[in-house]
Amino acid sequence: HKNYKLKIKKGDPISVEFMMAIKLYTDYDKLQYEFSKTYRRKKSIESNMDIAKRHSHFYHLGKWIKEAVHQFGTRTDTIDSNNTFYHGISQQTIFSSASTAIFNGPLSTSTDYSVAACFANQQGLIIEL
Repeated sequence: HKNYKLKIKKGDPISVEFMMAIKLYTDYDKLQYEFSKTYRRKKSIESNMDIAKRHSHFYHLGKWIKEAVHQFGTRTDTIDSNNTFYHGISQQTIFSSASTAIFNGPLSTSTDYSVAACFANQQGLIIEL
């Protein structure tokens, strides 16, 4: 298996660029917050072009994170794992169906419920994945 676009062969080590993108995303909460906001509509009338324009400011970071996850990540549905993952949301959110929620962007998770609870705060909620 070879990804010709990225010229990454299966088994290649992760590059510094990918590691830096992941490190920036995971270690800087304000950056993560601002970056993740660009995947969500501000208002229901906001167009896809408006979202794309906001997200364009983070184009390279988004590209490196997406490619790092796709090339070097492990799908949790393909491994034998008893881990439960939690995601904290800082505000009440309405989902049309709990079993088919789709997240169109990065989703930070933890196997530690208390970590997700810190992000959820008193007004938010915690999703068990």
